[in-house]
Amino acid sequence: TIESANTDENGIATTTLTNTTAGISKVTATINDSSQTVDTTFVADDGTATIIDGNLTVTTDNAKANGTATNAVQAKVTDANGNVVPSVAVTFTANNGATITIESANTDENGIATTTLTNITAGISKVTATINGHSQSVDTTFAADDGTATIISGNLTVTTDNAKANGTDTNAVQAKVTDANGNVVPNVAITFTADNGATVTTTSTNTDENGLATTTLTNVTAGVSKVTATTNGHSQTVNTTFVADITTAIVTEVTLVDTVTDKVANGTDFFTFDALVKDAHGNLVPSATVTWSQDKGNSVVLASSSETDVNGKATIALKSTKTEALLVQVSASIGSGAAVNADKKVNFKAQLVTLHGATTNAVNNAVVPNTKIELFLSQSDTTPAYSATSGSDGKYTISNLPQGVYYAKASATGFITQNATVDVQDVLDLEQNFVLSPNLDGKAARIVLTWGSTPADLDSYLWVPKVGAPSTMIKVNYESKSPTGADAVLDVDARNGNGPETITVNSLHPGVYCYVVNRFTGSPQNYGGAKVKLYLSDGTTQDFNIEDAGSTGNMANWTVFKIDTTSGQTDVSVVNSINSSSSRGECS
Repeated sequence: TIESANTDENGIATTTLTNTTAGISKVTATINDSSQTVDTTFVADDGTATIIDGNLTVTTDNAKANGTATNAVQAKVTDANGNVVPSVAVTFTANNGATITIESANTDENGIATTTLTNITAGISKVTATINGHSQSVDTTFAADDGTATIISGNLTVTTDNAKANGTDTNAVQAKVTDANGNVVPNVAITFTADNGATVTTTSTNTDENGLATTTLTNVTAGVSKVTATTNGHSQTVNTTFVADITTAIVTEVTLVDTVTDKVANGTDFFTFDALVKDAHGNLVPSATVTWSQDKGNSVVLASSSETDVNGKATIALKSTKTEALLVQVSASIGSGAAVNADKKVNFKAQLVTLHGATTNAVNNAVVPNTKIELFLSQSDTTPAYSATSGSDGKYTISNLPQGVYYAKASATGFITQNATVDVQDVLDLEQNFVLSPNLDGKAARIVLTWGSTPADLDSYLWVPKVGAPSTMIKVNYESKSPTGADAVLDVDARNGNGPETITVNSLHPGVYCYVVNRFTGSPQNYGGAKVKLYLSDGTTQDFNIEDAGSTGNMANWTVFKIDTTSGQTDVSVVNSINSSSSRGECS
């Protein structure tokens, strides 16, 4: 402060000195060319102690985030004049989960305070050093612990699935690698393998900065392929699925499921067929539409398509009708692909029926031997498909007759040929009787009534116009079988079911004839399927059925037809009405 000073009475001269630099300052005192020196010390000003920018540094970095390995930082404390400040306390803090080993440390003689820190969380931890309210921060980095790298359960996932098993389409998987503390681990090697014939595209790869490694795989075998990812001796597995390539699907075989090849053409029997569908690599193809066909047209019923199940199998039923179909070939195809025939042909055989009955004379109910019974497949056929001749007892039998509808002719010498429809679609045994009218041989007409076994008694009534008084009617029935002036006779009066009740008209009078069927039996209240045949001398025949008359209820009289000869012609008109009036019915 005073560079020159006089001594006092004691011979002492004093001065003071300042400095901004901490350390030893040598002071020299000189008098009369004689000098002496002494050291004085200036210390750093801890009142202005601070950590300036750049004086907090990382000395150890990139420790493993395992809770034991340490990063280290160093803080240099200086005062306002830049002198290092020893023996002052520096506090340290850190974020991102880091643990400071020494949270408060004193500076050494060089103004340096150090500490270390650990972490189990990889990434950047910011360390802050503070003194005298002044702080600096620096980033330290903890790295994932690749020594504990593993793939935990759930961290091997499928990112692309259900690729076609065609050897080119790919499934994809992704593995996430973490260390013991759950930190993602980059740049570690993962190996991938797969089973069930799958080919792994990249068998070994390193994880990226997010700890992820991916690969793809192909296969020509449909189904589940198990993918295994391994790192550091630890593995996880995940299932991927390859599906059959429906675009290359074909039918490889068609098989009959049933153990028999013959069934009945009854409209209910059926055969079951399976079609097996595979792709180009032999994989079973589910959910494929199979097109079916057969070669017997409307004789059988077959749906046009069905869909394969999870086992690549499509099933179809070939159903019968009531038409016989033999050697039916079923086939199946996919899209425009070639049809594949079933391994076996099948038959729907007609059920065999026994047709039998009696041939009787409509006029006297006697048997008619040697009656030829012929069955035709259609009315236009000229050659019968089946035939038989009645024996001396008037009975006939046709065996092994396939079910169906036939057109029958019953003919015998001296009798009018009788035509009938024979329906054996739903039966195995049928009695079909033929009541034959002898040739008219000059007679004008004959009326034959037949019915079932019940009711016991139906009666024929023919109302005949009287010669010269056509409004007066003569009744021909069981009470008056051959009345005077009628020129008509009741030949047979059946009273135990079936009939016949036959009236023969020898000659026709001018006027209107009227024919009525009376239900003489009170119970049952029906006509037993009654049928009436009218034979005329011109060779024509007309048939009348009770079913055509509508509901019969409890009404006892069926007016069947009228014959009008007023004009000189024989005009037959159908009445077919039911009423409960007298036996004259609709005959006025």
